[in-house]
Amino acid sequence: MKWTAIVLTCQNKHSANACQKELETRQQKGFIAEDVLLLTVEDPASQVGSGGATLNALLVVSEHLSAKQGYTVINSDVLQNVHILIMHLGRDFPFDACGKAFTTLPVSYKSSKYDSLLCNFDFILDTVTNQLAPNTPPGVWVCSTDMFITVPDQPFKQVPLSNCDIMAISVPGDPEYAKAHGVYKMGPEGSVEEIIFRGSTEEIAKCANNNGKVPIAVGVMYLSPKVAEKLSQFHYLPPLDACTYMGLDSGAKPLELSLFYDFLLPMCSAITEQQYVDNVEGKKDTPVSMATSETDVYKRARRLLWRNLSGLKLKAVLIEDGGFEYLARTGEQHRRHVLECPLKTLASCNSNVMWQNMAHSHITKDATIDGSCVVLNSMIEGHITVAARTTISHCDLKGHITVGKGCVLNNVALTPEEFKKNQFSIPDDIVLQGFHIKLSMGKDENRQYVLVVFGVHDILKIPIWQEKSTFCNRPWYEFLRSSGVTKHDLWPAEKSDNEKSLFNAKLFPVLHIRQPISLKDITWLMGMDKKDNLLDKWRASWRLSLEEILKCVDLALELKKRE
Repeated sequence: MKWTAIVLTCQNKHSANACQKELETRQQKGFIAEDVLLLTVEDPASQVGSGGATLNALLVVSEHLSAKQGYTVINSDVLQNVHILIMHLGRDFPFDACGKAFTTLPVSYKSSKYDSLLCNFDFILDTVTNQLAPNTPPGVWVCSTDMFITVPDQPFKQVPLSNCDIMAISVPGDPEYAKAHGVYKMGPEGSVEEIIFRGSTEEIAKCANNNGKVPIAVGVMYLSPKVAEKLSQFHYLPPLDACTYMGLDSGAKPLELSLFYDFLLPMCSAITEQQYVDNVEGKKDTPVSMATSETDVYKRARRLLWRNLSGLKLKAVLIEDGGFEYLARTGEQHRRHVLECPLKTLASCNSNVMWQNMAHSHITKDATIDGSCVVLNSMIEGHITVAARTTISHCDLKGHITVGKGCVLNNVALTPEEFKKNQFSIPDDIVLQGFHIKLSMGKDENRQYVLVVFGVHDILKIPIWQEKSTFCNRPWYEFLRSSGVTKHDLWPAEKSDNEKSLFNAKLFPVLHIRQPISLKDITWLMGMDKKDNLLDKWRASWRLSLEEILKCVDLALELKKRE
């Protein structure tokens, strides 16, 4: 497919600038045609959802194409004969500072004029460009980047676009896995009767095929020019304008809309207007509790969407030999995705690449690394021992270091000067990560490097009172008792236990008024050092939660350091 424009949506201006450079670098290296218009578009507000981000992206690309054709105002006719790809970066990712799209994978090009790190973004771009989109008519392809998707080589003998305005891609999945995601209930000839999100076992069972699999909504779809033009005109229809920068500039309050459960749902044949409008919170991909005034606005938006979209035809195409997995929500999943990446089965583009456990790395002979480990874009020098099934990415390790089994190290620099001992050890199943963050202090910006530690088996966002909630693979009560840390140290008093989680616990020291933050100030949280003065220093430090750290990541610096 030869694209007219590729649009990447990002959370903020800083990340948009960094991602624009990533797109341009790929274009300069010949991975994207030189005459393709490249745009990175920041979301107009922090929570506009996948639907809002798509509307805003269509508005911005329409502006650029209109200007290119000499129009002084937006002309939606420019969407009639073009091929546009919109890719959504989505939310922050706790297992990689550069996010899900730019999570680096242990793979290299077999033959390329330019050697470079390969990311999940590159595989998704290749899959849509060379496998899904070829031979499709003009229109807009939209896809998320928070997934691994595998499809057979050229899955469509004939592009199945007859009698539909939107074609959604689906792959068969296990019903149990589908409980956490979206499923299409399909009717005759691929028509979509309903989209079920986080449904019950009974609801999902109704969607099963003869082989017991269900059609999972994978976050990739084709919009016809008719649909793209209709959506692009929503920017002047309140309250839908609140998804775009124009609406917010005019004083509208941000409105969060889902591409699937707000935009596609009214096109489903088994959904009535009353069901659609009244179901305000139950089927959203990012459910939020709404005040009455917000509910009224949201219902008005849904009525407007129903009037404009309910007559359109939505078809789901099930790629029988396709595969799909969301990027990790736990350390265990992330470790597995790096060690046994689902994309290894992607024959369509694997002819050009080779998967390697040791990729883009320098390792000295005195290091001992188990053959099951993955080492990616790292320097390992000295008497370093790494046990089985550990992943090391973007790290600089020097000296006498022992890394336990099943660890995840990312963006970490460990040198003898750091730990000032003959040897430093990391226990089994530990996640140790570094983040370069940018703090706004009035007109000034302060850059810091922050280390974060937790357990591979920890579930980041569940309440601390739940039995499965742990920190560094230990129950919370055990950590609190042995460390001397209290709940009041970690969470504000007004937060209920149901709101307290590892994700929002202020665990990680950033600054201290008199002393630099050292490796010890992090590793003692693992239970490795129980000196009282470390607790005192930790308490006196300015600390952030993992949630806060992810919001402050300096993406431009993180990407630059990986070059």
